[in-house]
Amino acid sequence: MLAGPVDTVHFMEAGEARDELQQSNHGLHSIIGYNTIVGAGTGGAICVVGPFLNHSCNPNAYLYWNELLEVMTLHALTPIACREGITIDYLDDQSTYPTADQRNATLKEN
Repeated sequence: MLAGPVDTVHFMEAGEARDELQQSNHGLHSIIGYNTIVGAGTGGAICVVGPFLNHSCNPNAYLYWNELLEVMTLHALTPIACREGITIDYLDDQSTYPTADQRNATLKEN
């Protein structure tokens, strides 16, 4: 994904409709699995932005669930030039600094 206009993805509230959607179709389950951003809380979203973001161990952006707006928001960590790729850290665990082998093992698991 390249720097450009702001996109927002609305959250599907927990409940019967979301449960039925998740169980109704194995194909949809695959789509959700490949296009989901894992967060610290509960809930789920099919993200149209996430699949276009590349991983970097030194990312220039991060994803954040904005409770006030009820959307997933993308924030720059550094200035991003026009046509520069936007990258995030797929690994989620910012509390430690794993080795390259540990990062690769985590990426293979996910």
